[in-house]
Amino acid sequence: MNRVPPIHLPSIEGLRAIEATARLCSFERAALELSLTPSAVSKRVITLERLLGISLFTRKANSLELTQAGATYVEQAREVLRMLAAMHRGAHATQLKRLTVTATPTFARQILAPHLTSFAESHPQFDLELIVIAPVPDSPATGADVEIRQGRRPTSDPAVLMQDVVTPMASPKYLQSLQAPLMPSELHRVTRLNAPYESWKIWMDAAGLVCREPDTGPKFQDLGLVYEAAVNGQGVALCRPSLMGDWLDRKALQPLFDIYAEPPGSYYVLPNPMHAEAELFISWLQGLCRRIAARNFALTKSFFSNA
Repeated sequence: MNRVPPIHLPSIEGLRAIEATARLCSFERAALELSLTPSAVSKRVITLERLLGISLFTRKANSLELTQAGATYVEQAREVLRMLAAMHRGAHATQLKRLTVTATPTFARQILAPHLTSFAESHPQFDLELIVIAPVPDSPATGADVEIRQGRRPTSDPAVLMQDVVTPMASPKYLQSLQAPLMPSELHRVTRLNAPYESWKIWMDAAGLVCREPDTGPKFQDLGLVYEAAVNGQGVALCRPSLMGDWLDRKALQPLFDIYAEPPGSYYVLPNPMHAEAELFISWLQGLCRRIAARNFALTKSFFSNA
């Protein structure tokens, strides 16, 4: 019998790195999803390129673009990863543990949804269910394994996810329409977008201004709607950088001032009776939130350091 010559195959880690980089168009965002450093993701992609003998990406100053060969290879890599995931799920189907997570819409959309694939790949023993709940403070417990809330924390000791700050942001188009740079004391002449649980007065106090909570301007129940309105040039929103990742990356929103205030409410996990599976998810989520908050705050500050 003829011996089959050895084949040098790419690693699963390399395939995951190229798939995430291609989908997110950034080593940095792929690193955040994969819980790696950007240099580690870049190294895995380069190793794969050397193995194949082709360039998978065209590297530009502030972006990455797939080459034609890269686009073909990424589709093949995705199919391989889907097959491997299906094999793993089939082998462990009888051992999966259902984990139910509830979260408010903006947190679910901006923090959880983009990164659940990373958790699922790292913890294939879980069958995760994400349920979106209304952003209403003091609403009754849902009975989920993990309940993520936003607001004033209860007197017991919850697991805090993010110590947020807020700062005004607007779209470049809206800022250009003002025709002149604003001072904090001039915010009265812009359209301020309001959410019921975010206080403009707290930020004004941090800016050294004496004022009361504005009673004019559009009001939205959901933070995500406030942010979307700001992206679409409808006014200035009081934003949490931790929730702004993609908008900051694309410069769809930019901060007006290098002044920040700590809001009274934060994201936390309701202290339901804990079990090992829930504690594992919360530990993963706390690490993810720390990385996202630090990265997005640095992005926000960079608008002023590069000015």
